[in-house]
Amino acid sequence: MFIDNLLVSSTTSSTLSYLWNTNSFQDGLHQVKAKAYDTSLQTTEKIIGVYIKNSSQEEPPPVDNPPSIQFNLLSGTTISATISVQVMVTDDIAISSVTFYINNSLIGNYQGSFTYQLNTEQYPNGPISLKVIAVDSNGQSTTNEITLIINNVVGDNPPQVTIHYPYNNQVISGLLTISATAIDDKSVVNMLLYLNNNLLFTVSTNSIVYSINTAFYNNDTYSIKVIAYDDAGQMGFSEINVMFYNEFPLQEESQQESQQELQTSLIR
Repeated sequence: MFIDNLLVSSTTSSTLSYLWNTNSFQDGLHQVKAKAYDTSLQTTEKIIGVYIKNSSQEEPPPVDNPPSIQFNLLSGTTISATISVQVMVTDDIAISSVTFYINNSLIGNYQGSFTYQLNTEQYPNGPISLKVIAVDSNGQSTTNEITLIINNVVGDNPPQVTIHYPYNNQVISGLLTISATAIDDKSVVNMLLYLNNNLLFTVSTNSIVYSINTAFYNNDTYSIKVIAYDDAGQMGFSEINVMFYNEFPLQEESQQESQQELQTSLIR
């Protein structure tokens, strides 16, 4: 047991009695604290205020002020990333409870002053409110609320390209229709299709469809690559390998006729 934070008695049992001679203390408000330990050295405590009046003179009643709450940040401060929010809670007798809210949602309960690591990326840019309510041992409460401004720079990622057809290491003969799409956190402005690093086709949209006749080419392994650019000039690409195999490759004249027909169909 403590009186005004001075140890006055202790025991190893679960109950404690102490005969307090108040004549040795000045008249006025004093703090009495009981603190208990368990076998794991965990502690809990209870604090009350006691007013001593041994003098015959009339004295004014004791003044018990409500809790005080202070933030380490000023209202209106612009913040980003992760910041440390420090809250100092004090009282002239004792704090009973402290509750912390963000945008009126309960975040946690505390027994006094505390520090909270606020990850602003979990919230949208703009105002965010931090509120603390403290209650003292006599039930008096204080509320302090501040508003901060979140301003996180939104990252711009490069496009993500997916080749839907053909598949990697696929063996292909005859007519091949290549299809691919690109997605971006802002906008895709250009896509380019390459065969063995030779440009075949380009579009100004986020999808590409293009057909070739594999009989025009020697039976061999070929690389198909699609590159996409976003409106910030960032590039993304996807690349696969395929095998062209035709048992009866087109003759040169037939190749020219087939190519003309294919180009005509693409224009249509």
